[in-house]
Amino acid sequence: MIRYTPSYILADWNSRVFDFNQPNFYLPLWEHFAREAVAWDRGHLESINDTSSINNHILQGFSTRKQVHKALARVFSQTGASTLTGGFLRHCGIKQWTDLDKPIPIKGWDRDVPFEGDVLQRQMRSPGPNDCHPDAVFGQYASIEFDADWLRWRFHVHYGYSHDSSSWRASLDQKPRESLYHFGQRIPDFIELLFEPEDQRGAELRSYRNQQYATAHRAVRDLFYDELRGTGERLLRAIMDMPSVAGMRNRHIILTDARLRTIEGWIKRDCQEHVAKKGETDG
Repeated sequence: MIRYTPSYILADWNSRVFDFNQPNFYLPLWEHFAREAVAWDRGHLESINDTSSINNHILQGFSTRKQVHKALARVFSQTGASTLTGGFLRHCGIKQWTDLDKPIPIKGWDRDVPFEGDVLQRQMRSPGPNDCHPDAVFGQYASIEFDADWLRWRFHVHYGYSHDSSSWRASLDQKPRESLYHFGQRIPDFIELLFEPEDQRGAELRSYRNQQYATAHRAVRDLFYDELRGTGERLLRAIMDMPSVAGMRNRHIILTDARLRTIEGWIKRDCQEHVAKKGETDG
């Protein structure tokens, strides 16, 4: 049995207090409130979702433990408020701030579930899982969610083309009557079956490369508005192909006359292609 104290969860998020006697793994508590929210009003799950843009008929997913903590803290912060979340908490018996001091007992174990998988730009095994997009074999991120329809946990590996916004996912489902803990123990093997083998050195190089890409991407995005969506991507690829010392310095792109002429050439070519396509459409 796990005993969660909502006031501690809220205080820990706001003030970063820490009590070794308190459980610090919050997925079982999220499942408790997720089930309550589905039973209370299936069509308005924003009562507990920590975002205003999510579909109100599904529950949000999590990529990190911090996100789970934040979501629960946001819910508890609405105690006593005249809001949808405040009404949901009253339904759960949390009507005023003193109610947050009452422990919530949850069946299960206070044992970790390894769902924070680093799969960014890790290459999947061939053939990839998507027959219609065989080159979409690069990991993006991993997430776990409690499915509002099946009332079970699902773990997702999101993947797509290299450094591309398009995304698909491969999923692992919790079995009927399988505990969250035992479901979580199947996650690492599921990840490894999807991806090419990678040792620690390979993982470190991939992480370093991802950091370099993120830095270059921010520099390009902050410097240019890529109206035609093409020039900026080519510039980013060119920077990534350079030695880091030659391409970037102190998170800024090193600008030379030769590079400026190259950029001007790209912009001119993109404009010509844009005009040509517009002419074909108008014709």
